Amino acid sequence: MGVEAFISAFVIQRQDSLPGTLCSLTSAKLNNLGSIISYDAKIDKEIDNRLSDASSSFGRLYKRVWKNKNLRATTKTRVYRAVVVTTLLYGSESWVLYRSHTRLLERFHQRCLRTILDVHWTDYVSNVAILEQAGLPSIEAMIVKSRLRWVGHVHRMDDHRLPKIVMYSELSSGYRERGAPRKRYKDSLKRTLSACDIDVQGWSDLATDRSALRCRIQEATTKFEEERITAATNKRLRRDNPTQTPTPHPCRHCSRICRARIGLISHERACRQRHGHPLDLR
Repeated sequence: MGVEAFISAFVIQRQDSLPGTLCSLTSAKLNNLGSIISYDAKIDKEIDNRLSDASSSFGRLYKRVWKNKNLRATTKTRVYRAVVVTTLLYGSESWVLYRSHTRLLERFHQRCLRTILDVHWTDYVSNVAILEQAGLPSIEAMIVKSRLRWVGHVHRMDDHRLPKIVMYSELSSGYRERGAPRKRYKDSLKRTLSACDIDVQGWSDLATDRSALRCRIQEATTKFEEERITAATNKRLRRDNPTQTPTPHPCRHCSRICRARIGLISHERACRQRHGHPLDLR
């Protein structure tokens, strides 16, 4: 009954001005409990809506909290996480994120923290240092943690519950359009599990024990954030030290040294054709 009412409300919002006619639902969207649900299953509108609401929440506290000299920085960051971050990441456990979405969220996160800590862009403070100074993780780490906890909660639901039915079901009919396939929620979940060193095949057994899953998620997200910080720091060092000697990539057929791995792949392909070496599938 709830699903039928939801679909009816979805169709009613797309009614044309002429009575008895309906518009095309290719660009339809519905605001359900504060979340924007698009007909094409994209979250671009939802990301814009979350950023708008979080920016509005942040702006209301600008003079009273963020620029208040009588409040400590730790108090400000706690208020920021309780008010702004929760507004920004509302419903993020079910999002199918692309890298462009993550960059938008991280950019907003950094802009707010720099305003709270009174750090100007001319101070040349890295994003990693801002997060360490604020004592907060990145937006990506927060989303990873909430996604894993929510998936475990769905797995422990009864089989007749709608979220579990949708998560474990497959389409019985339909076709895929030409071009690159759209990322599914299962694809995002598998990537998250792999990034956190959780077995993709055996995660369901771990999800049955709530306390064990919670501890495993805490350890995995901590390790994920440490690896992300290490990668960002190394990237910054490579950018600031362009004269640093690059890692050599020798050819396995003629011992030629290539400066980049992509050049090595292209060279080995030509080298095999030139010297008649068999194809190496390693």
